[in-house]
Amino acid sequence: MSSDQPAVPILDLRPYTDGGNEPNARASAASQMDAACRSGSGFVAARLPMNGVDEQLVNKAFAAAKLLFDQPEEHKLKQMRRLTAETNCGYSPLSVEALDRARGPDRKEAFNIRKPGVHHNDYSGCPPGFKEAAETLWNALEAVATGTCECAADALGLGDTKFFSRTLSKWDQVTLRFLHYPPCDWAGGDPPVRCGAHTDFGLFTFLFVLGGEEGLQVKKIQGSTVSDADACTDAGWVPAKVPCDDLCCIINTGALTARWTNDNYQATAHRVVVPTEGAASRHRYSIAFFVDPDEDAMVSVLEWLLTDLLFALVDVVANSVHCGIGQLTRATCFMRTYWSHHGSGFQHGSALQASISCILRICTDAPILHRRWRLTQSCFCLARSPSTRQ
Repeated sequence: MSSDQPAVPILDLRPYTDGGNEPNARASAASQMDAACRSGSGFVAARLPMNGVDEQLVNKAFAAAKLLFDQPEEHKLKQMRRLTAETNCGYSPLSVEALDRARGPDRKEAFNIRKPGVHHNDYSGCPPGFKEAAETLWNALEAVATGTCECAADALGLGDTKFFSRTLSKWDQVTLRFLHYPPCDWAGGDPPVRCGAHTDFGLFTFLFVLGGEEGLQVKKIQGSTVSDADACTDAGWVPAKVPCDDLCCIINTGALTARWTNDNYQATAHRVVVPTEGAASRHRYSIAFFVDPDEDAMVSVLEWLLTDLLFALVDVVANSVHCGIGQLTRATCFMRTYWSHHGSGFQHGSALQASISCILRICTDAPILHRRWRLTQSCFCLARSPSTRQ
């Protein structure tokens, strides 16, 4: 792996996941997450242990997964409960799924479980100890996912740390998936694809890869889904380089994060390839914890996240009257707070006007600001109208 490949940033999320309340540590974690999620890749690595998710627990889960997938093919097909779209639980055989249909079936098999006690997980045909290992890992990951969601809310500056995490009261849409990629043929040339290019559906995904096996690639995309053009070319895909001297899990953003934040945080496009002949000869195991809000959770973009042009407008207006940087900062912070608490009850135009009114009370030259505001109001509202916004 070449030294110029971008490394996945490593964060310490324990100030959020392990019940810490040290403001500086939490602010540092939130700032680093914000930078990673706005970079366009949306991949970070979180140091372990985190709230019980440690090396022993993860290795026990991988050992159980290896026993499960090492069972004879006939046993897995006949004795294990088959995964269906209705249940999203159970066994998915090799080459049944295709995330990128243009490239054919994915070279993987998988086993899904969902929230124990909420959904019925049928462990028929699974080896002894698999249920215990899987559900123990699930229980520990709940607290880690909650802390990560709270870190994301602070990173966005929502003023409500529980904004995302309160949508995870039932955990009825969350999935824990065990994955196995068996050895495959190696012909050289373009790397064979084990798992097609895609973005995950939900908020965040927590990924553990046994032994740090290479093959995971990422690509910066626009929006929340991978286009056919992005999926069908190898251009732009780069290895997700995670420093091997740290025990960590990879966290990536999903399509719902992009939707919920109006693309302030991009979804993470990724795929799994076979980069070398050596990798083709090896088994690859991973575990993914897909975090999606409860089925009855309301997902609605906060109005102030729809107003990226508003802050550019404020900057222009404030500079036009030689507003000092301190006053501009106070104005912007005041407006963010006002918008997050009161914006939902306004149409875009009136909410914008209310926000500008707040600035008028802080900045110095109100008459000029009023004149500037009247000139820009109609153009701004047209540009950000829901009917015209792309």
